[in-house]
Amino acid sequence: MKNVIPHVEPDLLVIGSIAKKGVSRHFGSQAAYMAKYAKISVMVVR
Repeated sequence: MKNVIPHVEPDLLVIGSIAKKGVSRHFGSQAAYMAKYAKISVMVVR
């Protein structure tokens, strides 16, 4: 992802959320990471 996003230059990153435990139950670990650290807007879809 670190190489793809700068190359494509998107306005919005849409990422799915699949997880079953803890805090990640709501966002998923990858989705939570992207929402927190991405330099572009992120939409998490359940």
